Amino acid sequence: MSEERPVSVGSFEVSIEGMKAKQFSGVQGLGMATEALPVQEGAMHLKVTKKGRTRYRNISLTRAFTGDKELVKWFQDCAKGKVVKLAGSVIIKDDASKELMRFNFRNAWPVAWDGPDFFVQGGNNVAFETVVLDVEELELA
Repeated sequence: MSEERPVSVGSFEVSIEGMKAKQFSGVQGLGMATEALPVQEGAMHLKVTKKGRTRYRNISLTRAFTGDKELVKWFQDCAKGKVVKLAGSVIIKDDASKELMRFNFRNAWPVAWDGPDFFVQGGNNVAFETVVLDVEELELA
């Protein structure tokens, strides 16, 4: 029997088809939920439900802002009506950078982009950008 160990949150990689952006420092929102729809069963007072739609949460990806326009251009194209849906993965790695598992997402497109915040008193702090993806399908592989 294999020993189950907690997964580290600090060793991962994000891959989005056709994009060179991979060096993300944060991933949030991996999640899914299925609606439980109530069903009326005659005069019975028992709780009975049936499966409704499964929905996938938006995924937020954060990375250091380098001036690379790839993510913001994807968002701007989608905002102008040229929606390009892409597939990708969040790849979880062990301490030796070997793949442990992956979350595959499909038909994702940006619904929000947050640029960096700048402050005069910021010193040498790193600027970050975040893109929020609407995801139509998510699986743990």
